[in-house]
Amino acid sequence: MEPPMCTACNHAHFPDQRCPICGHKGKGNSFRLPKFKGSPTHLHFKAFDQHSHEAKWSEYQQEAISHWTALSALASIVRRRVFVQELGIQENLEFDEHEPNSRHVVGFMGDAPVAYARWRLDTAPDGSGSNHSVAVLDRLCVLGNYRTQNVARNMLNFVMQDIAQMPFPMPVTIVVTNVPATYDALLQKLLGHGFAIMSQETFLERGAPHVRLFAHLPAPGAASAAGAG
Repeated sequence: MEPPMCTACNHAHFPDQRCPICGHKGKGNSFRLPKFKGSPTHLHFKAFDQHSHEAKWSEYQQEAISHWTALSALASIVRRRVFVQELGIQENLEFDEHEPNSRHVVGFMGDAPVAYARWRLDTAPDGSGSNHSVAVLDRLCVLGNYRTQNVARNMLNFVMQDIAQMPFPMPVTIVVTNVPATYDALLQKLLGHGFAIMSQETFLERGAPHVRLFAHLPAPGAASAAGAG
């Protein structure tokens, strides 16, 4: 007997079984998103944050909340699978105080969530005793079955372009990211994408050793052009 199409996540699975694609279980609508009409192998990204959610409130009312909740739930599924289940990071450390002030990005293959990243604006010392603005990129991850399909590279292109086009009050030219030292596949992707290791010494974050990398932010349009080749 073929499983029915779930009205909550638009994937085929029985109501009492966990969805093999997005991890959804049951009939709740917290995962409801507009059905993606493109190819099931088409990689695309959705960015969201509290600011854009609040801006849509007056126009879309309850739909804005549903959209925010759906994307947040799908993002959490990807993060739990990679960081909590695969890398052994405690869940209470994975989700932290930076969630509300971060911009979140979910990568989809068709309508299946397969990747995630978030970024936020912060300040860092510039060596002269003053601070300058940097974009902090973290929690970048890709589900295991999709790590040989250039998903991470395209996610980086999307995020870097997203940062570059934001109208910041102060110029932002540096992107800093902290990566689990055991996530070697991601480290190699970052190093091949223009990032450099700031120090060979690891530091503890989320209870696990991390490596800090940085990259210069490309001009608007440059990241997407690089990803086209």
